[in-house]
Amino acid sequence: MLLPSLIALIVAPQVAQVEAVPDHEIGSTDGALEEVFGWVADVAVDADRNVYVLDQRSDRIRVFTEAGGYIRTFGQRGGNPGQLNRPIDIDVGGEAITVLNPSAIVNDYSLTGQLLTTGRLPFGAQSAIRIADGTYVSLNEGGISRQGPVPVESLLILGPGVTDTLLSVPSHDLLYTGPNATASIGTSLCGLAHAVVGADGEIWVASGLDGTLTEWRTVDGTLERGRSAEVAPAGGPLPDTLRAQVLGQLPSQIEPTSEDLYVPSTLSSVCGLERSTDGTLWIRLDDVDGREHWRAIEAETLSPTMDLTAPEGVELRAFAGGGAVGIRIDDERVPHVGVYRIE
Repeated sequence: MLLPSLIALIVAPQVAQVEAVPDHEIGSTDGALEEVFGWVADVAVDADRNVYVLDQRSDRIRVFTEAGGYIRTFGQRGGNPGQLNRPIDIDVGGEAITVLNPSAIVNDYSLTGQLLTTGRLPFGAQSAIRIADGTYVSLNEGGISRQGPVPVESLLILGPGVTDTLLSVPSHDLLYTGPNATASIGTSLCGLAHAVVGADGEIWVASGLDGTLTEWRTVDGTLERGRSAEVAPAGGPLPDTLRAQVLGQLPSQIEPTSEDLYVPSTLSSVCGLERSTDGTLWIRLDDVDGREHWRAIEAETLSPTMDLTAPEGVELRAFAGGGAVGIRIDDERVPHVGVYRIE
């Protein structure tokens, strides 16, 4: 039986096959203090291709040029709003940097590291992508469903006036939640947040259920669906072990042919979504042989342009034109941030 990711690669249109080739590393294992990382939780890139390294151990953000030159460090350790305590996610969009703590405290900084705003997302937030002041796309985990305690992931848009946004949905629904409306916009079962914000404020959602990439826009306070295309075919039935995990049951308790209202029965090979500084949308497919596989999608046509394979053991976290930035953990559990050429 072919893996879903292999099925996706076989049936996909013929596109260029490329690889992420190591170019150089940023930081050092024994250099100046500002260049030594404790534990890299995430990496982001701005429009000028500067690299932002979120160091979870030091509770700081280190900024470097693409070539590796040190620029600055910012962030203050602590558990209060405006501080960092083992932060888990960073996003750079427009003129703001958004950093999320495990406590769901979210801080917005200027590109020079000055604290702009601070707030709190619903408990269980795993990511925060800033749309505008006080409004974010957020992946949330937590909740109680009609099936009892189960893993829950909800991708939400959280705006001003929204006070009760901890949803209880046993399938991993991508939802828009605003002051006056709630609407389902897709489902996902693979990986973390499958959403990015485009240059014009549009929201791109990649569904891990049906392999589609869909554009959403807010018009007069409501969410409207735009263009959509299948970018990775669905991969077949959801494995019984995963269905059991979602339901909180043993695999032996799951009927192989049973239909369950609350658990999707299929999933695709989509496992992530990133947006490059040049506007290209990058879809992460299932890993094969320990290597990440990504597909580049041209935003205007929603057509694939290339399939990318990452080096073994490297997690790509950001894309910038003809390159990418990723994290590699060596055998001694030391994190390395690398810049990769796409060729």
